[in-house]
Amino acid sequence: MCNKHNQKISSLELFQVGQKWEESRPGILERTVMICWGIWKDRNEVRHEDRLRSGQTVTRTSLSLLEDFQVANERPTATTERNHVVKWVAPQVGCYKVNVNKTVFSKRK
Repeated sequence: MCNKHNQKISSLELFQVGQKWEESRPGILERTVMICWGIWKDRNEVRHEDRLRSGQTVTRTSLSLLEDFQVANERPTATTERNHVVKWVAPQVGCYKVNVNKTVFSKRK
């Protein structure tokens, strides 16, 4: 609830605002959420560990963690080359093809 204007903002309205932000500035929602998380985490560290960091440090650390997460979860880009598929080809007339697979079992040497 916003005391100044005495208005309630529903989760849906908040989500819609976030979507508009994201459309106009891609990535802004992720960065905003990470910075909010960083502030929350820093408040807990001040309260429980008596450790205070500057706002700039909180922001930089939060955005760095987001970047690390994004890099770790990147999907490989599609390659233009297709995987080379090996297919069986019949031998020439008058020739034989022999398939040999070798398996060695340590107890049967």
